[in-house]
Amino acid sequence: GDLHRYDHGRQLLRRAGLNLAECTSGKFKGQMKLSKRGDSTLRKYLYLGMLSLVRHHPDFKRWHEQNQKKGMAKQASVFKLIGK
Repeated sequence: GDLHRYDHGRQLLRRAGLNLAECTSGKFKGQMKLSKRGDSTLRKYLYLGMLSLVRHHPDFKRWHEQNQKKGMAKQASVFKLIGK
């Protein structure tokens, strides 16, 4: 759809289910994970688009490498970059 419907980029991330939510159950309490309550197709295409940017765009490649040097997992770094 039209991206002008969203006032802020976080609204788009929330629609895709890429916002953080607290997960609690009997085994663990208070861990922050992706909510995954949004549009799975939108989430898939944002993820695939970011993978392409990480491979080919020098700025995104550099940010991804910096995140990994700080100890962040590869997939966590990709989801952080989606937020950018």
